[in-house]
Amino acid sequence: TLVTDPNDKENVYVYVSGTSFVRPGEELAGCSGGPPDKNPDTARFRIDVIKVPLAAPQNAAVVSNPRIFADPKTGALNGLTDGGSHGEGGAITKPSFTDQCHDITVYPEIGLAAGACSGTGILLDIKDPANPKRLDAVNDSNYAYWHSASFSNDGKKVVFTDEWGGGMNARCRPNDPIKWGADAVFHVKDNKLSFASYYKMP
Repeated sequence: TLVTDPNDKENVYVYVSGTSFVRPGEELAGCSGGPPDKNPDTARFRIDVIKVPLAAPQNAAVVSNPRIFADPKTGALNGLTDGGSHGEGGAITKPSFTDQCHDITVYPEIGLAAGACSGTGILLDIKDPANPKRLDAVNDSNYAYWHSASFSNDGKKVVFTDEWGGGMNARCRPNDPIKWGADAVFHVKDNKLSFASYYKMP
């Protein structure tokens, strides 16, 4: 995700997140995976922030690795769970730890970003773009996979989308409940997300 800072005309930032496997250390030094209780330096459970000087893009560098899923009280890196989701046939699957983002959408003019992070929707403070901080997180057992996040023009709503069935086996069947594969609208107020409604085309 490309991030601009209204107060910084000399640099842009790139938020790196993804849902693929962790690259091997032979390919990228210092890159390793695994659960945080076994590997506190795991490349999961974080995003990476790259600062790019516009006058010298060859000097771009990673400037921070925010642990946006951490529990602020315990310090546990895996501080968020997805709350479970509807699996094959609609069964509620066991909750798992949220460890990556599929999409992060930024709205620099209001200093906020929203992330569709595997099993969780998050709201970030990006007023300091090099050091984004999580403000709130929500989940929904009607969601199979949080795919995208979009702000309303006034920044007072975020729409998250459920990728029901996944990208290779997307589902939109007449017998699926209207809450599956739907958009969910959340209000943004006082840096918190509150559920408003679902929307799905018939």
